Amino acid sequence: MRTHGVRMATALACVLAAGSGGWPSAADAAVVICKRKAKLTLRETRCKKKETEVPASELGGARWALVDAAGTIVAQSGGISVATAEEGFYVLDFGSSQTGKSVQVSPTLTAADQAFRGVGVAGLCGGAQASLDICPTGLAADRYVYVATTSTTNTEQQPHAFYVVVF
Repeated sequence: MRTHGVRMATALACVLAAGSGGWPSAADAAVVICKRKAKLTLRETRCKKKETEVPASELGGARWALVDAAGTIVAQSGGISVATAEEGFYVLDFGSSQTGKSVQVSPTLTAADQAFRGVGVAGLCGGAQASLDICPTGLAADRYVYVATTSTTNTEQQPHAFYVVVF
């Protein structure tokens, strides 16, 4: 009998997807994080009485930014600003210590920057995990993350768009 219920649910999902013009996308999904006392619960639409909604950003997940070649943040998870940007060297202010976290950079293409490029390099500007002493004066603190983008030969800095993620 249980198998029949699973088949019916699958068939119903297929009918609903076909009727709506296609399969539902992740953007169509509505998930809310609710908290009551110390317990977190995922709900489909809204929290129940005596529960409060918790923004995903408060759960301590990854922080990220998409930065264009000129050093402008195009999109981000929130709370990140560009402290300085010049010729392929960028310093981003995450607003709080990033010590103990992984810093990753990924060169990316944008509509305005589709040229080939080399690798991207990133690290902390200050603190015990600082990999190099290359950040400008006044920005040598563990709240700042540097990113350097390079030419196709990886021999010189060159401005290019990138994603940076800290988790």
